[in-house]
Amino acid sequence: HTADYGVEVHAFTSEEAFCDAARSLYEIMFGGQAAALFRVGNTGTPGKINLREPSLPDLLRSWLSWHLDRFNQDKQVVSGWRVRVNFRQFILEGETYLQDSLKLNLKLETEIKGVTYHDLRAFASLERAQLHYIVDV
Repeated sequence: HTADYGVEVHAFTSEEAFCDAARSLYEIMFGGQAAALFRVGNTGTPGKINLREPSLPDLLRSWLSWHLDRFNQDKQVVSGWRVRVNFRQFILEGETYLQDSLKLNLKLETEIKGVTYHDLRAFASLERAQLHYIVDV
């Protein structure tokens, strides 16, 4: 569909995959400006995150939707994180670092309406992780 972006992430660990999925979300939203966000890293306002879902694809959607909600509600973005993903019990927990997107001069290039359930896939093992999601723009 021409109003959607599809993202496929491959990584060695589920933590890497989930973090790369969030980075991809910000790259869709802010284009090349997203690099400035990632350079800030683990600074800013730290906050705890604890997500639990009935499946790994649901956990992926919840994680990405959490990022969208922070931006849409408070114009905050996450520059860094330290998270653990339990791919067997579908839990993501850890710490995120929030930044004010206006102070970073981030200009929204592509508005994302939401992460869809359509073609949402997530697989993880001790050796690799693979995620696939689509956002509606």
